[in-house]
Amino acid sequence: MSKPHLKSRPQALRQALQEQTRAAYREAILDAAERVFLSDGFQSAKMVDVAEGTGVSVGTLYNYFDSKDAVFQALVDRHRTRYFDMLCAPFLSDGATSQLRELIGRTLSFIETNGALFAIYLRSTTPILDGSMGSTPAINPAEDNERYMAILAKLLEGGVSDGIIRKDIPVDELVWTLHSLIHAAVLEWVGSSERKSLVARGQFLVQLFLEGASQK
Repeated sequence: MSKPHLKSRPQALRQALQEQTRAAYREAILDAAERVFLSDGFQSAKMVDVAEGTGVSVGTLYNYFDSKDAVFQALVDRHRTRYFDMLCAPFLSDGATSQLRELIGRTLSFIETNGALFAIYLRSTTPILDGSMGSTPAINPAEDNERYMAILAKLLEGGVSDGIIRKDIPVDELVWTLHSLIHAAVLEWVGSSERKSLVARGQFLVQLFLEGASQK
């Protein structure tokens, strides 16, 4: 009997190599784009700058992304994936309140490490931070907020079950309060020229919240 699957192996190998090469080029483009956006700002950055930073022609760049907005969207998606992978990693601590502290510490550490790019992202989603929206990508962070708030809710519900978090305030109100505090701290940090440690400030924020939310 003939074995057609053996004949297809060279073609499958070529296809796999092509896909790996394409993926590598795509990552290189995103790396270069991040450098360009951080250096020049999203509005001033040009596709030709991204192409030069990658070491490819503009024509090759357009084989991967059809616009600067598409490049930025892909860059945000890549960081979003890394962000939620980090958030969903197993906790190193036990107990709802300890894990809550760890979660917020991870969140603020990630934002602080990627602060400049995060500021560009916020300006593309929050008009109040940048009066001229220009042609920035249409990115809706609502889904990200919902995912984050669901993680907060799970931890706070665990705290209620353990008798650590007070029961007289609905969990969704506690989630809203804590999320609002975190959001305000991040916006203030992004807009500040001093850029004091966001992680350190977050520790005080969580402490104050837990003192008010703890079961007496």
